[in-house]
Amino acid sequence: MRELRSKENFRITVRSLSFLMSMLAVIFMLACIAAVPLVVKYAKSDKGYVSTVEVPAPADKVYQTAIRETEARPHLKILKRDDAERFIEITDGVQKASAKATPISPEKTELVVVAQVPKTEEGKEVEREREVELSLRIVNVLCDGLGVKCNVVEK
Repeated sequence: MRELRSKENFRITVRSLSFLMSMLAVIFMLACIAAVPLVVKYAKSDKGYVSTVEVPAPADKVYQTAIRETEARPHLKILKRDDAERFIEITDGVQKASAKATPISPEKTELVVVAQVPKTEEGKEVEREREVELSLRIVNVLCDGLGVKCNVVEK
């Protein structure tokens, strides 16, 4: 009888350890995924400067983060807002930018930010440093707000 109870306790211990090991493996894999930086594609187009990133979060969460982070910065102002389309237009007083969060899947969103660089009287673009260009600033603020790291790749 004692031997039977000992074998049963051993089985329970093995099952518990197996479950614990499985859970630890899942946690470590999720931590690795969270540590992998997102790639921000950045390019100049006919529309202006475009930053595109696929975010591992629902579109509504990405959009609400964009609204929250914009409203938290006094130097940024929302000019237009369409909650149904998850679209906002923002200005920093110099540039205007639009941001749209489009769902790819329930847990993945494509964020596209397009910023127009103002023109001088001669029709040339005002020189802007890449680090301060509005589309990149918006994407970086959103990445910070969502707790993810982003790396810029120029196209």
